Parts: sequence; C-alpha cells; structure tokens
Amino acid sequence: MKKLIAMGILCLMITSSTTNLVGNLRTCGWTNENSLIDLKESYNGLADGEDKNSWIKEGATFCEELILKTTTFNELADMIPILKDVGVKLIELVPIWEHCNSFAPGLRWQVRNYEKLDPARGTEEDLSNFLDKAHAAGLKVITMFQIATTTPPSPVCRGRVAPWAQTIDYDREGIGGYLYQYQIAHRDKDILVRNLDGEYACEFNGFGLVVNPQSEDVIRIFKELYEREINGRGFDGLRLDHPAISYCFYGDTIWHGCEHCLCPDPAVPGNYSPLRLYRTLRSIKKPDQVFTSEDPCTYPWISDWACNYPHYRPFTDMDEVADISEDYVFTLIILRHYVLQNKISSDEFVKWLNNEPISYGRTRYRMWRNWNMFDFAPINFFLNDPRYFPTVTLLCTIPGVPKVTQWEIIEEPPEELLDWLGIKEIKYPVEDRRAHWKKVLNIRNNNDALKYGSIRNIWKSGDETYAYLREYGEERVIVVINFLNREATSTLDLSFLENGIVLYDMLNNETFRVENPCNFTISIPAYGSRILCSKENKPTVCIKKPSDGYLYILDREVIPTIFGNTIILGRITIEVGASDEEGIEKVEFYINGNIKFTDYNEPYSWLWNEFAMGSYEIKVIAYDVEGNEAEDRINVIALNFGGAELERNWKKSYFLRLNL
Repeated sequence: MKKLIAMGILCLMITSSTTNLVGNLRTCGWTNENSLIDLKESYNGLADGEDKNSWIKEGATFCEELILKTTTFNELADMIPILKDVGVKLIELVPIWEHCNSFAPGLRWQVRNYEKLDPARGTEEDLSNFLDKAHAAGLKVITMFQIATTTPPSPVCRGRVAPWAQTIDYDREGIGGYLYQYQIAHRDKDILVRNLDGEYACEFNGFGLVVNPQSEDVIRIFKELYEREINGRGFDGLRLDHPAISYCFYGDTIWHGCEHCLCPDPAVPGNYSPLRLYRTLRSIKKPDQVFTSEDPCTYPWISDWACNYPHYRPFTDMDEVADISEDYVFTLIILRHYVLQNKISSDEFVKWLNNEPISYGRTRYRMWRNWNMFDFAPINFFLNDPRYFPTVTLLCTIPGVPKVTQWEIIEEPPEELLDWLGIKEIKYPVEDRRAHWKKVLNIRNNNDALKYGSIRNIWKSGDETYAYLREYGEERVIVVINFLNREATSTLDLSFLENGIVLYDMLNNETFRVENPCNFTISIPAYGSRILCSKENKPTVCIKKPSDGYLYILDREVIPTIFGNTIILGRITIEVGASDEEGIEKVEFYINGNIKFTDYNEPYSWLWNEFAMGSYEIKVIAYDVEGNEAEDRINVIALNFGGAELERNWKKSYFLRLNL
C-alpha cells in the first residue's frame, strides 16, 4: 500500500504540468537577445541532409520509460532485434549516470555524478556491448544531460513554486545534484542562478534549482562532458532536455494553459538563455550526430496563446541548435483535443501542419505520449481505445518523425501503475500494438513521400475523415484515416490521377480502381485507415508463418515471447501469402540472403529444417507473371541441430508438452 501511495504522489507531482490540456506548453513572447537572424528553409539542416544527419527521418525514435523501474543496458540490448524489426532508427535514453536517490527508482534525470554510471543500469562493459549491438543493427543511440536544473539536497523550493506545481524531494540522502555539489564546492563560481534576494532561484514547476547556462564554468563543464561521455563513448548525439527557461522576472505573469499567476519566486536579475551553451555543444558534435530537443522554444509561460486556436508559438528559437524537437502543442492540444474529437476538418488539419512554425529546415516529433506522460488518459488510450490504431497511422504518415515508447511496443505497463490508475483490463495487448506499428512503419520507411514529402488535403465530402496526399518528386501516397466508430464513406479529390488507375492499399492489401478521379468515393472501416499508392503492377507478399513475436517448437506455434523476439526451435514450415491481379509466377525463400527454395504453386511454403544456431533473416520474394517483384522479411532466433536430435528429445519431453 505504501508503494502505491508513493507512486500516486509521484504521478500527481510529475504529471501536474503535463496532464492538463496545456500543462507544459509555453509561449515564446519575450524579445530574445539571441533571436534568430536567418530563418531560411534552405538552411543546411534536416531538409537536405548535406550535414549527414537526415538519418533521423529514416525510422521512428524509441524512448525508454522513466518511472518505477530502471531499464538495464542488457535489457535494452535484448530489445534491439525487436526495435529494428518494428522500424525504429533511434533509441533515446534518459541519463545513464548515477542519479539522486528519490522514492521512484526510475527518476533518472536528476544526475548526481557524471563520473559514474548508474549501477542499476549495468557496467561499463554492459553499456559498451549495448552500443556495439545497436550500431551493428544499424540503430543510433543518444542520451541526455541535466542542464536546466539541478537537485537541491532538500526541498528548499517548497512554497516558492507556481500554485499548480508541487515540490518533489528528489534526493532523500541530502547530497544534491552534480551542479549543486559543484556550486557548493566553488562558491565563487556562478553555476546557479541567484534571485534578487541573493538566494538560489527555484524552477517554478518544482524541478529544482535553476542552472546558469551562460556561465563560462557551466559551458566548460558540459563541453568536457560532451567530449568524454558522448563522443568518447560513441553516442550518436544528445537530447536537449527541458530547454524552456522556467524562471521569471519581477512582475511577470506566468501562464499554465489558461491559468496564470504572478512570478512566485523572488525574481531573477537578468536573461539566462541556454542558446549559447547549446551552440557551443553543437560546435563540437560530429557531422553524423543529432541534437533532439524537448521543446522548440526557450522562452515560456508568459502568454495565453495556448487558449486560442491555432496555438502556434510566436517563434521557435531551438530550431537553430536542435535538428528535431518535440512539441506538446501537437500532442496535447491539436491531436488529443481537435483531431481525435473531430473538431477540425481534414482541410483545417493539413493547413495547421503546413503553417506550423518550423525554421532552419528542421522537423518535429509526432507522438501519442512521451516517457513523462503516465497518467490515466495516455496509458488507457493505447491499452483500450480502438482509436489508438488510426492514431499510430496518422503519426507515421504526416510530416515529421514518429516517436514511440517502451510500453507501447515492448511490454505492458507495470501492474502497480495499472492498479493505481484503475485500469482493470487490456483490450489491445502489446503484440497487437507492436504488429500495427511494424506494419505502418514498414510502409512509411519504404516510401520517401511519407518521410520527406509535402502534404495537401484531398478530402472533399461525405463522412468526416482525414484524407491527405503526401508527395515527393514523382512519388505519391494517399492516406485516409477514420476515427469514427462506424464505417465511413468519403469522396476524395484525386484529380491529379488518370482515370482508370489502380490504387493499392498497402495497409490492408486491397486494390481500388479510380473511375472518377475528381469524385473518388472510398469506404474506410470503423477506426480504420488506408494508405494508398498507384499499384505499378507489383504483386503483394507477406510471411504468414512464423508470426512476429512467437515461440515455435517443431513447427508448432506455442506462446508469445516475453521480449517480442521470434524464436524457432527445430524445424518450421515457412508459409507465405502472395497475390497479383495477373497471377503469381513463383515465390523464392531466402535465409540470410541465400536462396533456399522456389515454390511455383499455392499454397506457397517451404520446410526449413537444417542446422541453425543464432540470429537469421527469413526473406521471401514473390514474382508475378510479368516479372514484377515484392518482398517481405522477418528476423528470427533459430536453434536446430538438423532435425533429428531435437525431435527425439521433444518426443521424450512428455511433461513439457503437457505444459504447453
């Protein structure tokens, strides 16, 4: 009971600034001495990839969870095959170093000691092995520093925060965070910001003491840390956590959504923009590294802009230094309170995306939740709300980069959290969620129009769906999404297509002939989506067996695996579905790129029964009668001594078979 109560307090405290409609959304209305000079979209950023960092658009970003449980480096390494298979490109870690001892073991952003890894995470060797395994799989990894605040040794900020915030005791041992300790040991340095009363200034959301990012010593400290901990360990960049300044000047009115109050802490005497520090770190990053940011803006909280549509920020100065930024405006307001509730039309939504303030050719993350969102609404939504599936499709098919969390595709949330939230059932288990992410990301990652293309509305009339065209060069992809609880029928403007063209639904394996492009009518299942492209006479193919995330023993599907790996013990019959309007000529079966069998007749299958030990890629290629081809693949872990020995042992294993 004590554990549940403590966790409840934790959830209330941490999410107090994220569960509200616009809890963490701030304006950027101050005049900035470091304001952007050149906002040209041709700036050498992610738009053109000349600085070698466009890889971040090649797949989704995955972030681990923050609370209740510390994820070890070895556990992260075990996730890599799943993440690669799903379509993830970047793994984002919270800080990896020793952190202050709070009542929740997962609160790892409050760093105590950058000289030592968090022992709960694992050893130096474990971290090195994890990074090596990720890079060998073609995945990138970043982590983050705690720059904006530092942990006091006691809740000294109690009573000095905004009325909607609560002060959390992040350090039960009374030692304090890394920069607090440094300030106490070097009292002549300006490590922490002081208010007009001469006290260390408090971050008014209750996250600790405010760090002075313009201090030469702070800049030197993080520059040295970046060289040693990021470049030295082989990380692929840095997450710029909490860049929005959370202190205020005397007489300032600060806003929390549509609530406001006067500056609660004695005011600070000057401007402490973090941009100079971020510019310094960017100057020493390697060409193929990326900076991601929690927020596109450094100047927050001073306007009621979050109360009024379209909720755009006045400017986005973090685009100067961050290659990609999260923006809770989209997640907490536009997605949750407009799109999901059908309060804006398809045309209005596309206009919002096209006018979204983004500079320097950067981009934005698209996500349902982040690791700091663990209240009832976001958790219950992906566990029990059928609208989660069209939401995933939308996140993966609009401009930006999709972001997914550990509980969405790797494992279920902890039972103690579900109990506290009052969630009694799970309608859509992690296997179903992961399969949908994999299917949609596979489509996205293989279509440049969905990664780089423009977007325009094509919905014309009928039921209210979201229908848009993504276009990049000669490539076009049409997306139609239905959040309604019934089948929807919509008329689309496809006047850019020729009459009679055949569209292929890559998500549902269906085809549609366009007889009237200017008024093309299509139906979409309840809570369903369609991702359409011109068929181009390509066949369709999919591996039906083995299924993703299951254990197979001697050709028999047994149970789902714990971490989502596909594991095969002994022989297995690989079964394939393939179709084409003109007919299928043959299906080829490959193991690790080596052709093993060709099947010319339905049902297409091949018995894989040869020595195997380790990780393998099963690939199939289907050819139609005109020579067009399509492929599908799956990564598996296989153990087979050639068939005979394992089968003999299996037949002897009477009790094992009873339990299965």
